[in-house]
Amino acid sequence: MTVHFTGEYSVNGGPMIPIDGRGEFTTPSQTISVWKSESRLVDGTCLENPDGWGC
Repeated sequence: MTVHFTGEYSVNGGPMIPIDGRGEFTTPSQTISVWKSESRLVDGTCLENPDGWGC
């Protein structure tokens, strides 16, 4: 599996600031079993909806 990620943050409710750079991590192939999965519809930010999923 190869995982790519990027991120951003804000300070005291200010504008979102991107985190410079990108990490890439590669691992050997492995067989896994998925026992449970969940999906969520995420719209907006925690500032717009503080009660939203993940806030």
